[in-house]
Amino acid sequence: MHTVYSDGKLSVVDLIELVHHYEIEAISITDHDTLKSQREGFSLANENGIEYITGVEVSTILEGKEIHILGYGIDTEDSNLNHLFEKIRKDRVQRTISILEKLRNYGIFIDIKEFGSDFMDLNIGRPHIARKMLEKGWINNYDEAFQKYLYNNGPCYVPKMDVHPKVAIEHIHDAGGIAVLAHPGLMLNEKDIEGVIDSGVDGLEIYYPKHTEAQKHRFIEIARSNNLLETGGSDFHGREKDYKIMREHIVPYEIFEKLRRVYDQRKLNEKIEYR
Repeated sequence: MHTVYSDGKLSVVDLIELVHHYEIEAISITDHDTLKSQREGFSLANENGIEYITGVEVSTILEGKEIHILGYGIDTEDSNLNHLFEKIRKDRVQRTISILEKLRNYGIFIDIKEFGSDFMDLNIGRPHIARKMLEKGWINNYDEAFQKYLYNNGPCYVPKMDVHPKVAIEHIHDAGGIAVLAHPGLMLNEKDIEGVIDSGVDGLEIYYPKHTEAQKHRFIEIARSNNLLETGGSDFHGREKDYKIMREHIVPYEIFEKLRRVYDQRKLNEKIEYR
């Protein structure tokens, strides 16, 4: 789940209210490359009787491919993890400025200050640019921004800061967390997945809205053959189509229980069995 602190559309308050409305028992907010939602998310979830585990989704690059690593149960005050995210935030601002400069070549004029006076503190990225393009009438729909201009290696694309999955995984582990490969069925092949496993990841996000049944079965095989944790998530961003996913794609509570058990075992330095 994502909030306005990264590329989501809902505030933490609105997201927790929605979760409570749908009677979801447990969640983790995993904003991209920031921990700013965690304190508020934890507090509001507790107030509403919702179990909560801290989370984040780290953007990494492996052999030119963007790979997202989820971190669950992390210490949100960990200095090294926060330092990494501060470097990524600064890079995101500079990257956004560079993308906006490229868009001008196509007659699309957006000033970075249009994202608000606090844009320097935002975890800004391509989704924010796409929404602003739609708001100003430069495109007919959100997807058009990516299809024409912002897709990877597209005419207005600018690469992200190069963080290797191993670096993200080590930071998550050092912060006491569990590292999980997010949505492996999106644009990754088995060689890519093996590369992330070799980097020390603890689990695979298997129960994901866009995964086919065949993909789920294969990822379960991979997870079990490598003693990896099986997790899931809705990837809720607050887009119109996400509400249907929120209602229909609720990960079984047992998956959360396993994640919580592994987290508790790790805190006690016990031998971990993921199955």
